[in-house]
Amino acid sequence: SIPEIKVGQVRVHHFNEEVKGAGSPQCGDIAIDVLDAIAPDIFTELDAWAKQVYDPVDGSMQYASTYKKQIVIQQMDQLGAIIRTWNAFGCFPLNHPTPDNLEYGSAEVCKFKMMLSCDRVIPNATSTTGGTVGSNPVTAGNLIV
Repeated sequence: SIPEIKVGQVRVHHFNEEVKGAGSPQCGDIAIDVLDAIAPDIFTELDAWAKQVYDPVDGSMQYASTYKKQIVIQQMDQLGAIIRTWNAFGCFPLNHPTPDNLEYGSAEVCKFKMMLSCDRVIPNATSTTGGTVGSNPVTAGNLIV
């Protein structure tokens, strides 16, 4: 999903009136649904990224410069052609990926959901390749949501 950008309000009293102005913008979170494939192993890669934020094995957390990434969100038409893109900056996972179906005998595809925090989103971005605008673009061909 495309994160919503909200602009806060600042209220200032001017004589007997209250005057409103634009406050700090806030970018919402990105919800992604991932269909896990065996190759490439998306689950393992996203789990490694989440462990940079917080590793439950030893309780360690890395620096933000290590785990914050730039991602590209692409909207495609029915034929798979890219019709819109957004660049999202300062993204990191808010949860570890957790598959919702671990039964190997099932005919269902393994899916999992993740939430990504993001600092800002620029609509109508010109880059559709994942780019390297940030210092840490997401690996494995870049994460395309």
